[in-house]
Amino acid sequence: MLTAVVALPLVAALAAPGCSGPPVPTPIDGEPVCHDVEVGAANARTKMRGGLKFPVSLTIKQGKTVVFKTTLQGLRTEGERKSQILLPDGNEEYAVEWAQCENEQAPRPAGGGDGNKKKGGDRGGEAAHYECGNAAVYKTDSLATKKHDPASHALKFPAPPKAECWASEAPATPAMPSGSPGAPAAPTTTPSATPSASPSVTTTPEVPSPSASSSAGLAPSASPKASGSAAAGSASATAASPRR
Repeated sequence: MLTAVVALPLVAALAAPGCSGPPVPTPIDGEPVCHDVEVGAANARTKMRGGLKFPVSLTIKQGKTVVFKTTLQGLRTEGERKSQILLPDGNEEYAVEWAQCENEQAPRPAGGGDGNKKKGGDRGGEAAHYECGNAAVYKTDSLATKKHDPASHALKFPAPPKAECWASEAPATPAMPSGSPGAPAAPTTTPSATPSASPSVTTTPEVPSPSASSSAGLAPSASPKASGSAAAGSASATAASPRR
């Protein structure tokens, strides 16, 4: 009889309109993917877990009562299982607050994990070690769930004001002592080109052309007739002189 008294109210409560069933896990769509990063020198790189520099705090309230709260740090890979919310399966209305944490989250060593929650990722443990600080609400949504309708529990991640993920640092090249095999050769200074002395100019004597030589050789001389007349004149002058 006691069992019947206890059982009847329980059955009546479950059958009553508006009664909620067990919580329904629902993935959050749109959470950013922040791949693992590498930091350190080129010969000593360290792999760190990817994540948002400033995580997002998600709070779901019913009236003034907080029914669900979590910190979203971003997914490490595209295939990683999405973060989820847990709300009762019922006809309820909620207020959803998205707030960005004021504290920057320091990168953590990646360790042996592969960023897949299905294979034992420890996102929950990471969140437990992180202090969000004062979170500034940047978006508020209303959520109305319907019983036996998991799609009515869906939430989409709105981009926060600071949405940057941690990024890998460029590897620092260690300095190498001069003269070592791998050290770059010291730069050599190439002397500037010195203008060379002006080449001596050799003047080649001008060779007269054959036509000029011929003309020079054929310079006009006294004609034979003129020479003969001159000789005759001289002889006549000699003959004309009287003897003494």
